[in-house]
Amino acid sequence: MLYRHQHGGPPAIVYFGTDWCRYCKFVERTILPDPEIRAAMAPFLKVRVNPDDGGDEDDIAKLLHVSGYPTLYVVRNNQLKRFELYDTSNGKIRPLPTAEILAQLR
Repeated sequence: MLYRHQHGGPPAIVYFGTDWCRYCKFVERTILPDPEIRAAMAPFLKVRVNPDDGGDEDDIAKLLHVSGYPTLYVVRNNQLKRFELYDTSNGKIRPLPTAEILAQLR
C-alpha cells in the first residue's frame, strides 16, 4: 500500500486501533461519523491496522513507533504525517473542533 502512495496513488488514512481501546471506540462513535469529516475523508483510501492481530499489523505499528491508540496517519505525496482527532489534556477525552480536524486533512 505505501509503495503505491510513493508512486502516485491516492492519499490514505492509516488508522491504528484495537478492539479494547476506549478512545478508539469514542473516535469511531463520535468523531468519524461526523458528516463534514466523512466528506473530507472520502477521497482517501482508509486502512485500519489492529496491532493485536499480530503478524504484519504489529510489525507496521512497531515500525512507525505507535505507542498508543488510536493513532492516525495521512499518507500523501511520499509523506507520512500523524494527525489528531481528540484531546485529553484536561483528563477527559473531547473531540477537537471539526475545523481543526479538517485543516489536518488538507
